[in-house]
Amino acid sequence: MYRWICENRQAVLDIVRTECTGITLRVVLQPTVRYGQLMRMLGNPEALASEDIFTTIMFRTAVFAPNRPIGLITTEVESLRQLDIPFFKHQADHTEILSPDGNPVAGLKSHKTALEEVLIHITNMSEEDLAEQLNQIWSSFVSPYPATLSSTLVDGKHPQASSEHIRLICVQLVQIYI
Repeated sequence: MYRWICENRQAVLDIVRTECTGITLRVVLQPTVRYGQLMRMLGNPEALASEDIFTTIMFRTAVFAPNRPIGLITTEVESLRQLDIPFFKHQADHTEILSPDGNPVAGLKSHKTALEEVLIHITNMSEEDLAEQLNQIWSSFVSPYPATLSSTLVDGKHPQASSEHIRLICVQLVQIYI
């Protein structure tokens, strides 16, 4: 598939540009687990009984990272006040980040549009890039975790598979999945 895209690059670029212009995408600004932690804290009986505690917990979003735009914090707090996980989105061909209501978040824009980034990636696809991606896939299979591809234990330990054995398994996996 990768090589087919390279061989038909201009057609793929045209299709992506046409079909992806104007679509709405989700933007993940913070790991959902962080918001989930806040939601658990906000659901605590003490937080629900005290507006001061509730408000203090909501504004913990401000400490997720330094120099966060106030518009972002305000939008997060508005969602958390309703006991919702903050959800952001943007149009694939625009840089503005939108609140759940569809309003631009003040002070928050991406450097490039998602569409620009995809088009650049497709344009830069090459045999060298493919080789690097395949190398990363192979490396994930050769990783020492788990220690072996065999489930047999020797003296209570996993035996190390030989490099040749690992290479052959990787070749088989690549032939199946690529």
